[in-house]
Amino acid sequence: MKFVTIPQNGASWNEELIYEFLCSDAAPRDVRFEIINDDRSELIGELVLRGVTGGSFNIAPYVRRYLLPKLAQPPQQATLIPSHAAINVVVRSGDVLSPRRLLFRAPFDYSSVGVMTKFTMPRRVALGGTILLTVFAMRRAQVELYGVDEAMQRFSTFTSITAGRPMDMFLRVDSRFEGFRRLVMRITTDDNLVEELVYELLPPLSGGCEVVWHNASGGYEVSTMPLVRRLSDVVKVRSMMLAEGSDNRLVEAYSTLRLSSAMEHPDEVQRLAEIIRSPYVYMVENDALSVVELVERRIDYDRHGSLKQLSIDIRRALKGGGL
Repeated sequence: MKFVTIPQNGASWNEELIYEFLCSDAAPRDVRFEIINDDRSELIGELVLRGVTGGSFNIAPYVRRYLLPKLAQPPQQATLIPSHAAINVVVRSGDVLSPRRLLFRAPFDYSSVGVMTKFTMPRRVALGGTILLTVFAMRRAQVELYGVDEAMQRFSTFTSITAGRPMDMFLRVDSRFEGFRRLVMRITTDDNLVEELVYELLPPLSGGCEVVWHNASGGYEVSTMPLVRRLSDVVKVRSMMLAEGSDNRLVEAYSTLRLSSAMEHPDEVQRLAEIIRSPYVYMVENDALSVVELVERRIDYDRHGSLKQLSIDIRRALKGGGL
């Protein structure tokens, strides 16, 4: 048996990923295939084609089911870690192993080395907030971190061998940065400076929610939704009539919250609008990412048809109940 057609590197698991094969003998037989995460030597899925001498199959549904909603969790300290924006996959049948393929959330152009996260000007982050970047480099990625007051003070440098896959960087803007006016990140890929990001540091915000999503390229985006409104609380109770009386049990309890952006610059609202198409949305809570249950996503336009504001309704468990 041999593979005659396989996907290209940079193909997306949200599109078809077709493998074609041809058996070495003319007699029909059963052929078993294993789809493997080559980064972890972990089985993604398997399938059996019966009574064939050749054929084709699509591994995209297996990869989507395996990955979603997997996400990288922020480490305790800022560093570059392999991103869930891509995965290395091989397909095995007996002793035959396909070439490894690096697959992405969206079709990816390998010439677009640099930052997969989008930015609008001015960039702002509050003390206590989060910076989250997705960076792509073929061999090596490096992020230098500086605080700026009257002069620039370098805090640290993070370097990672990428092996041609995206890397995520999580940075909690904590008390180390108090007293600085700006935060500067210099990003180098394959020894070339590709981006210098300057963030204005703001005082701590209260009452907002940090929201994370995937942009069209698969990179992470993060924003603080400053407007939080509680829409409703729902409690569901199941009653059972027993010989000794009624037994009432709490089976579900949740709140519905509406998170809304401020009245932002149109470029920033355009960036936020990609939440509408992101398959999953997350919240940053206690330095960890958690998937939220989305009830509704909505974009408002002004009278000229320009993007005005984005809001999402989410469902959260109340204490004593579950979703």
